[in-house]
Amino acid sequence: AALQSLLPAGLKVDTFEGRAFVGVIALSEEGIAPVLPTLTRVNCLLRRLVGVSHHAVNVRTYVRPATGGGSSGIFFFTLDCSSLLPAVGARALFNLPYRLASMRREQSPGAHHFTSTRTVHAAL
Repeated sequence: AALQSLLPAGLKVDTFEGRAFVGVIALSEEGIAPVLPTLTRVNCLLRRLVGVSHHAVNVRTYVRPATGGGSSGIFFFTLDCSSLLPAVGARALFNLPYRLASMRREQSPGAHHFTSTRTVHAAL
């Protein structure tokens, strides 16, 4: 019930064996750039010119339509990103709740460390 109260109207929590799940996902992406179908050379050039590498963290849960059938999906409570371009682009193109954050990722034998601090708290 607590998780359901955080979702917008029209969505309900999707459960597995009666349990709801919230995921906190930390990831790194390298060389992200726009892609144009069938234009391999142009895509390589775009990746070199505007390719972005960044870290991101998202907090999400699994949802279903509140009424009727329909497929399950993912609802993002928040998405934090270490680079302004993908954060603004994804917010503008897909209406996703991106925020800019300072992030650091470190690996050592047997450990993986990921830190994130929001630098812009309001919507971009």
